[in-house]
Amino acid sequence: MIRTALLGLGNVSRFYLEALQKNPIFQISALVDKDPKKNPTYLSLKQFFLEFDENSLDLVIVALPNHLHFEVAKRALHKGFHLIVEKPLALTVEESEQLYTLSLKRERFLVTFFHRRYNKAIQHFKPRSLPICAHARYLENISKHSANEMWYEDPVKVGGGCLMDNASNVLDLMSLFFSSLVPLNVHLNQPIFEQNAHILLAHSRGNISIELDWQYAGEKKDITFYLENGERVELDFLAYDDTDPRTKEFKGSLWHEYEVGLELFSREFFNPNKNFTQINREGVSNLILLHSLYALHKFSRSSFSSISYR
Repeated sequence: MIRTALLGLGNVSRFYLEALQKNPIFQISALVDKDPKKNPTYLSLKQFFLEFDENSLDLVIVALPNHLHFEVAKRALHKGFHLIVEKPLALTVEESEQLYTLSLKRERFLVTFFHRRYNKAIQHFKPRSLPICAHARYLENISKHSANEMWYEDPVKVGGGCLMDNASNVLDLMSLFFSSLVPLNVHLNQPIFEQNAHILLAHSRGNISIELDWQYAGEKKDITFYLENGERVELDFLAYDDTDPRTKEFKGSLWHEYEVGLELFSREFFNPNKNFTQINREGVSNLILLHSLYALHKFSRSSFSSISYR
């Protein structure tokens, strides 16, 4: 039994809750949210942390706005809890490194929940040849996506815009198939709260291009892989699955992704040879790559603006 607390009852909480309830390995011990209308068992994080310790709780799931991830995760690790944190792990590389070091010291899981890696299209993708290049699209309307969660429209709380929020999932997927990703070029429509982005990355065998858009009229989320044998394979994360009617819904693919993600975590939790070093590092490596893209954009803008035409 994994005694679990879910911190934050916002948009993604329903996917966590159903996945936890369907899996008998998990026991929901606490639900925390400041909004009493969401029926939490605790209205404040302070009250929750006073109530539980490592003798009464095993796992904390952090589904709070991005800017709260670091402080809450750090406190949870000090209390001796294992952690699943919604992506991104933190807002800065320095914060993520602190969490990583503390997780190894405490010998606790620090899992960054990149839910797209559990999508059926990715899980079933068995290429007959090495992927050489890829093009990914992550296009959505952020107002529809975020519903009533206004923090998505605050760059301080998000940590940026679509690059920080959506590229984290896409970059994680690319890291599953390509190693040593190197940023080549990035274009953001604006420097602080970017609504769309175009990214070009290199790896040892070829290039990767990524389109992100928070102002798209509909929704498209897919990857096209180009294989060494000349084959082209398209993976649609939003494709309808006739074995699962929920995939017709808006965000319907997330039901399966969260179920699979928590199931795989439970296996790692009971694995006698826990690999904290590799698993806990994934969220840090992702943030390093994200911030290298922001830095490349900043450098490109400053270099261009310094050119003299006299």
